[in-house]
Amino acid sequence: MKSKVISLFICLVFSISAVVALDLLSFKINRRKNGFIRLFPSHLALPLKIQDIKYNSYYLAGYAEGKIYLGNSSAPYMLLAADSALKDIQQVKLHISGSPPVFPGYNMLAVDSLSVYLMEGEISTIITGSLWGLNLSHIYKSPPFSFGIPLSPSTFVVRSYYNASGQNVLEKVSVPSDSIKAIYPLKKQGDGIFSTDGLLRYEPVSKSIVYIYFYRNEIVRLDSNLNVVYESHTIDTISHAYINPTYIASTKSLTLAHPPLLVNKDCSVNKDWIFVRSGLRANNEDQESFDQWSVIDVYSFKDGSYHFSFYLPDLNHIKTKNFAVYGKTLIAMYDHYLYAYRMNF
Repeated sequence: MKSKVISLFICLVFSISAVVALDLLSFKINRRKNGFIRLFPSHLALPLKIQDIKYNSYYLAGYAEGKIYLGNSSAPYMLLAADSALKDIQQVKLHISGSPPVFPGYNMLAVDSLSVYLMEGEISTIITGSLWGLNLSHIYKSPPFSFGIPLSPSTFVVRSYYNASGQNVLEKVSVPSDSIKAIYPLKKQGDGIFSTDGLLRYEPVSKSIVYIYFYRNEIVRLDSNLNVVYESHTIDTISHAYINPTYIASTKSLTLAHPPLLVNKDCSVNKDWIFVRSGLRANNEDQESFDQWSVIDVYSFKDGSYHFSFYLPDLNHIKTKNFAVYGKTLIAMYDHYLYAYRMNF
């Protein structure tokens, strides 16, 4: 009995030591010079206008015919429409035929040139309708998913959990048939959930999907049938995710035992470039500047090669929480503010 207690104590000490060590390693990596340099040409992003939108529950949802659309995580059927100069902002309400579903989790609103989409993976529901009529008239069931993007009014790419391999995958789903047309397994490192977490984006001109991993320096571009066009890397040196998944028996859930090292925080794509907001400081950046600005690294959409970087300043000591590039305009969100920039490349 005594030896068993000693063994348990040793295991406990070892586990705590491992978590502390990983925390310290993550902190040091985030603060140190990380073995790469950035190129900073001048005047790549010029500020245009700041607009207070009053609430911090809005997020960027899409662009169509000169207007930027924002969804609202607290009010799924409300959205904002703004011109790219942020001079004319209107709040509009989506109408839905019949009784609107109740969304228990995080809803995802997306807008393209023809349609508006409202997606909620927890209840496996996708609702579509006309952007111009603002009428959501089609309600579809889908496989459960954690994130999704529309390719067309009847085709979506969603990220879901695949029990057979124990990992997240990308699936091309067709509605209303609820059929899966293609599958791309995301590359796992150890666990198949946290190590595969990342950002899913769509570029409509080339009909390409881009997936960028949160915790390591990997980018993959896929065609609309989820075939790999190329795999590339961000310029940092983090090729393996610094994470420590832990199973909690009482809640039967998997969580992270310590805050992960977030390598890629956000991204946006257009037909020419991939824009990545990085979480790591380069050798040629001083800590003070890095703490007061958000750095955006720019990669070629054609082959994923790095070209240059630029900064987005903090606003009232608040960092941007979300950004997107529409043509030559970059829109950054800071709490309840929108900030428009003009891109000079």
